[in-house]
Amino acid sequence: MTGATAWVRPTVRAVDWAPSAVAAGCLALLTTLTRWDDTWPAGLIGLAAASVAAGTVAGMRDPAANLMAAMPTSAAVRRAQRLTLLVPVGLGLWIAWIAVGHHWTPELGWPLLGLVALTTAGLAVSVWAPLPVAVALPLLWVVAARAGEFDWELRPGLITVVALAVLWAGRDR
Repeated sequence: MTGATAWVRPTVRAVDWAPSAVAAGCLALLTTLTRWDDTWPAGLIGLAAASVAAGTVAGMRDPAANLMAAMPTSAAVRRAQRLTLLVPVGLGLWIAWIAVGHHWTPELGWPLLGLVALTTAGLAVSVWAPLPVAVALPLLWVVAARAGEFDWELRPGLITVVALAVLWAGRDR
């Protein structure tokens, strides 16, 4: 293993994969339950995206943060390493679920920007606030949008850019 990839194995072991697994299980259960009615849960795409985003953000918990603070690897680098592992898993889960949906609802499209906005917003909050607040953000965002009867995917590109700026501003925290 080279020095450039020496971080992969310990980071894979340190990441809590359970939240992503729970999100995958919820999507599978949701699909199974709605398939009995021969429908696809298109009305629940926002909640599904929020669960995947929350699972990705929850995986950012670093149980060794205090111990690693004395090491030369910065918190920003450790976050980037976790993201390198977590984002492809969340994205793969989302694409697989939407691909299954295309079998029953071809006009579904590929709603990706909303997931990206929810995830980056949660990640940005995780730098500045306790992790449970960041994990709850995507879920609360979609639930509030449904309760307020507005589109949860309102300007996802702008939200993503702002969240990335907030994430960048807190990179050394």
